[in-house]
Amino acid sequence: MSGGLSGYHRARLRSANLLNTQKSISDSLIGAQTQNNAYKANLANAKMQLGNQYAQRMQQSRMFNEEMLAKAHAARQQGKQMGMYNFDNKQQSYHADDFRRRQFNEMMALYKQQ
Repeated sequence: MSGGLSGYHRARLRSANLLNTQKSISDSLIGAQTQNNAYKANLANAKMQLGNQYAQRMQQSRMFNEEMLAKAHAARQQGKQMGMYNFDNKQQSYHADDFRRRQFNEMMALYKQQ
């Protein structure tokens, strides 16, 4: 009656304080776990974006390599064909010049006879 707390009330207050303390600890742990989960999700998204960018770069690089290989092959084939074309033209030119030279020699022989 003097305003003091009974044993029941003191025990109840200790239980309430303990419950509040445990609830605060639990809430802070849950908050920390939620924040860690958010960090992990952000990390996973960043890794996924980097992987996607890497895959796109690799695809572009392979496409560039294929184009360069095709151009190099085409240039090599064109070089071979141009070489054969030049050789054929040189042969034809040689035979035409040889024919003209023989024709000239035969005509000169006819002029010399007269």
